[in-house]
Amino acid sequence: MEKFDILKCKENSEAGQHFSLPVFDCSGLKMAELICVDKYLASSGEIVSLLTQWRANAQENFFTQFHVTEERTASWLKEIVIPSKDRVLFLIRLESGEWVGNYGVCNMGDHGGELDNAIRGRLGGAADLMFYCEISLLSWLFGVLNYHDVWLHVFSNNVPAILLHRMTGFSVLDRMALVKYCVDGNVTYSAHVMRTDGVIYEKFDYMKMAITRDFFYENHPWVLR
Repeated sequence: MEKFDILKCKENSEAGQHFSLPVFDCSGLKMAELICVDKYLASSGEIVSLLTQWRANAQENFFTQFHVTEERTASWLKEIVIPSKDRVLFLIRLESGEWVGNYGVCNMGDHGGELDNAIRGRLGGAADLMFYCEISLLSWLFGVLNYHDVWLHVFSNNVPAILLHRMTGFSVLDRMALVKYCVDGNVTYSAHVMRTDGVIYEKFDYMKMAITRDFFYENHPWVLR
């Protein structure tokens, strides 16, 4: 099988020619599409503005937290997302054409990758939209990229996200204690496997969750139809 070229997908600079993944529910009804952020979309002022707003509104769920600006978002897309061989970011577009969120994959290797940047930025679409977006993304990773396993990291106090991931079949592999650092208005965390006396840790942990290809298909056989 020819290896999938994610960089080629991100090179696109024409409207309407984006790499995309359809999002279906279990009855086969198309709900949305996951649209790859390529050079064309990364240069769109509308897209940069939306991503900036969504990231700012979801700050508390990220490992690093900073003052989000459109300039910083545009630079991140141009310098990190587009040229990276191991990263892809998808926008969630409803059948109506409305952009309502984003979902990404990073640390993409030959046998696995990590889900990240899952944000429902706007209301719209079905209540279970993010669940089926995650199913669509996992179907692509396991079925097209032939991954053996997929993992993610999430704060233990982010209950909605944890429930979503458990619904798709993820289970907790590890938990790490967190130390918070604030420098010049920016927040970052340091994850620790072992707790040390005298160190002030956060009340929530950093969880690693994972799912295997076999377990995914066992729990969602309808995706093979």
